[in-house]
Amino acid sequence: MSLRSLAVRVLDDVLERTCAPIEPAGRALVLAPHPDDETLGCGGTVARLRAQGHPVSVIAFTDGRGSHPNHADPDELVRQRANELLNAAHCLGLRSEDVQAWNFPDGALRQHEALAVRRLRAAVDELRPETLFVPLPVGEHPDHIAAYWIARSALRGTGTGLDVFEYPVWFWRHAPWVSPPPGQRRALLRTSLARGFGAQALSVLNAKVDVRSQLDAKRRALAAHASQVADPSGAAAGLRTVCDGTFLARFFTGTEFFRRSAW
Repeated sequence: MSLRSLAVRVLDDVLERTCAPIEPAGRALVLAPHPDDETLGCGGTVARLRAQGHPVSVIAFTDGRGSHPNHADPDELVRQRANELLNAAHCLGLRSEDVQAWNFPDGALRQHEALAVRRLRAAVDELRPETLFVPLPVGEHPDHIAAYWIARSALRGTGTGLDVFEYPVWFWRHAPWVSPPPGQRRALLRTSLARGFGAQALSVLNAKVDVRSQLDAKRRALAAHASQVADPSGAAAGLRTVCDGTFLARFFTGTEFFRRSAW
């Protein structure tokens, strides 16, 4: 076993002991900055909720065109990712009508914050969720951070009392959780130092859901995001290649970790 693998095992053991086991229930709303974040961050939990008969809705804020900056037809990529989102949702037990794609520009969600806040307030009024899944705003992509603050702004003063689960995605992209790829080791080292070489997760994450029985559904859902798993055109690396596959492995351990709070 490598030193990195040993460190990950130790940190995972601590997380398993310190994070409270939870069983989300009731009407749930998942906010995804991009199509595929709903699967990566909480796909197993969504599948678990649906298997227990709880209604789940998904809102994808952006159109996802930024994943392939050199794509020959960006509009076709947007259409493809919208279809992939629906197919992934079906794998997790959702219906097409449970999914909304708002198609804000990928990478520029913050510039559309005011409109997104208004739309989200209206959606919450309509859907009346009891549980909310939002991106963890720690060490994340700008759209993930924007999605978090849009949710905070939309729900401020509403008195909804939602049970909120913040899910990490790119937060995991530092050592020892992932293996630094050649050419990125210096940058990843700086990030890893800033996050205490994995220790930050121990102070940020406080809840967990056992999704071992939902891993097959989650794998199918991720495979449905075909443009993201692998890029046949070679224009951009697929998720399977990020950090030599160690990044993607974080989402299939059998446990989904969250920061739980009440808004």
